[in-house]
Amino acid sequence: MLPKIFAANLAYPSCFTQDNIVDKETAIKVANSEWDAWISGAYGVCLRDFTASTCIRKEANGTLIRLHTEMPDKYNLSDIELIDLTQELSSLITPFSPWERPVGTPGRTIDVVLNRLLLGDDYPYPLSRAATA
Repeated sequence: MLPKIFAANLAYPSCFTQDNIVDKETAIKVANSEWDAWISGAYGVCLRDFTASTCIRKEANGTLIRLHTEMPDKYNLSDIELIDLTQELSSLITPFSPWERPVGTPGRTIDVVLNRLLLGDDYPYPLSRAATA
């Protein structure tokens, strides 16, 4: 599954050889580490469904979006590609609480893209009671 997911090699570079072939031994170790993170709650507030595919896609999309933001000359994405990656990432994760969002995946990726493309904010809840009054 790992080599079939776009940008998986960016999210999990240790799992790939220089020839971009999956290093099965390392991939198993990383998969076990990701599972341990899930069991301990690290992904508990993040993914809607925890599967190998959703875990890899979340990390791959988030990594590629951040790399594009930090190094657009090396990781150049069109606005449409960026929106597509952001939309898929958004569909994989759960809403974060207002205090977690800025430092979590939504704040570090989704909000950055929305702001850069002047598409507004994507807050699934009011920021305060005053905002809804």
